[in-house]
Amino acid sequence: MENYDWLASESAPKGYPMEIINGTFLYPGQENGLYIPNHKLIYDGWGEPISTHVVGPDVKPLPDRLEITFYSFTEDQFYHGTFDLPYNLIRQRFAEGYESNIKDQGILDFRKLVVGVAPGGHVAVWIRGAGKSEEVFFGQANPIEYDWELFWKQSFGDNHAQPRDEFRLRMMEGSDAHKAIEQAQSDTVPFDKWARLRKHYPWEPRFFRMAVPEKRIGIDYVNGELYFLEPPFNAEDSTDTRPMPKHLAFHSNSALFLIHFDEDEMLEAFEALADGDKRLYLDIAPYIPRTKTEIRLRNEDGNIRKLEKFYVEELRKYDS
Repeated sequence: MENYDWLASESAPKGYPMEIINGTFLYPGQENGLYIPNHKLIYDGWGEPISTHVVGPDVKPLPDRLEITFYSFTEDQFYHGTFDLPYNLIRQRFAEGYESNIKDQGILDFRKLVVGVAPGGHVAVWIRGAGKSEEVFFGQANPIEYDWELFWKQSFGDNHAQPRDEFRLRMMEGSDAHKAIEQAQSDTVPFDKWARLRKHYPWEPRFFRMAVPEKRIGIDYVNGELYFLEPPFNAEDSTDTRPMPKHLAFHSNSALFLIHFDEDEMLEAFEALADGDKRLYLDIAPYIPRTKTEIRLRNEDGNIRKLEKFYVEELRKYDS
């Protein structure tokens, strides 16, 4: 059994606060493993690792199972799940590594396994390294009853639990979860959202107005993955599929553009225009000042959705 140098981390969707009560990446043939950081309010972004606890030996087996218990503040629900992980795939990818996006750095190693928890009991696992993240598992935990007094003691170390509804609402308000609060109160929490974000579409970026990027493009995807697209762009023979973009970084005319998309707007646009294997084009017209950048989604049939909710960071110091 090969051993690797890796750490565990945790993740949750932005604006939907969660807390992991306990969790373990279990080693093959054993009932022990590496624990997942717990008892912390997490809401920083799907696939974004939060904590890094350096414990135990640096080099250790890769896991073949995951056991986890967590709490979703949005719907006031505890969940538990025990899952088989794709051990052969994880072992293969750790053994292979991946090519660095920086010239002459060669092959890099994956260094983290990140577990994400979301409303509805969704659980995802990503393997992650510098500039790279790949989803290797997606599953569904079961709702459970869990003693509130015990949860409080495990989280805060005392026996004086605050009222459940009062504490839950205060934590959500302090986590910029106002949208989740409204959804919970109106019974409109999009429990299927994180499964829908995993879908791959036959899309590609197309560039207009300024120079087409000549170097690779960095893309964070809405399913928590991260990898780069290689040039040439605006090609006519692309057949690749990929998840929807969340963040996109590229250079045009020596200017750096960092674009942040609204994932709900993207989800609505892609689902509206997608039609089987027909290509989708994310038309990007960068401009200086960056606030005048325009973006739309277009399909082969000429149907268009203009995007309104993205924003482009203003980064004058990077312009030449």
